[in-house]
Amino acid sequence: MKSFITSLLLFPQPFTIPLHFLLGILSICFHSSYASEEIFDQSFEEHFENTVLPFYWSAPSGTLHRPNQVDLHYKTFDNPLSKGTIVFVTGWTETHLKYAELIWEFYQNGYSIYSIDNRGMGFSTRLTSNPQQVHVENVQDYVDDLKEFVDKVVRPANPIKLYFVAHSMGGLITAEYLARFPDDAQAAVFSAPLFELNTGSLPEYLAYQITKTEIKRGKGKHYAMTQGDTTYEKASDFSTQKTTHSLKRWKKKIANWKHFPILLQGGSTNQWVNSVLKHTFLLLEKGWKTMKTPTLILQASHDTYVINRGHQRVCSQAQHCQIKQYPNSYHELFLEHEPVRSPAITDTLQFLEHY
Repeated sequence: MKSFITSLLLFPQPFTIPLHFLLGILSICFHSSYASEEIFDQSFEEHFENTVLPFYWSAPSGTLHRPNQVDLHYKTFDNPLSKGTIVFVTGWTETHLKYAELIWEFYQNGYSIYSIDNRGMGFSTRLTSNPQQVHVENVQDYVDDLKEFVDKVVRPANPIKLYFVAHSMGGLITAEYLARFPDDAQAAVFSAPLFELNTGSLPEYLAYQITKTEIKRGKGKHYAMTQGDTTYEKASDFSTQKTTHSLKRWKKKIANWKHFPILLQGGSTNQWVNSVLKHTFLLLEKGWKTMKTPTLILQASHDTYVINRGHQRVCSQAQHCQIKQYPNSYHELFLEHEPVRSPAITDTLQFLEHY
């Protein structure tokens, strides 16, 4: 088609092409390309709606009751032919529902999967009067919740082997967990882990001091600087986000916000930012010196949420740690487009197979 249009442009000047004819040719080119794209998207839609979501919703749900009336929502996907169990630890503002496709793929590859929504996020109890706020008193609370989940829910199912797969903030939680309990897992995979928080133009230590001051002023549960409520219209704009190149998976993510408004959150409190920074400082300094769990870190090349140098600093402390970076990738590697996502999942599965 390209050569045909090019030949039209090579006709001598006196020759004229009817406008409606040229527009018709261009319309055919456009709609042919659009149709092939729609066929691909339609295949994804059918698989997601007819296979992935029914699989997710049919799995058992549960609630882990924690002190101070904090209830944590979890899902269990027990594979009768399981060769191991993956504890999947979600990130900032996330829920296991967001990873239904990934969980289905892990299951198809022979694993059982257990995942819990962190306190203050997903379908779990909010910790302030504003459900859009991400708040925690101490990152250690996340770690204690995860330990309780593993001991009270996961282990009683008698997993053959136990693995951890964690994303972003879930990576910080899991990193501290395995530093304390390295024998609890055969191996671990971290997707864009939050080992060093990107605080933008404000240096990390200055952000720490500012939030510390705000906490002393009684504003620990107030939004941190630049943070605030959002709207569905603002948050769902694909053109302004830097989490994924995959429009089809982005649409599934924002569909969750529409169906379950509680899942849409705006930003973090001073207390959350301060505690996260404090724990990342400790992790970067010496947090993994006793870490012996075999670890793979999946790194996004164009991450705007975490600073990649933190991965190198933490990984270098551990006994068995390696890093793999994916070109032209954003933060959410497991929700990226196929050129990034497929290799990341393949690498994850191959790594776990070794252990």
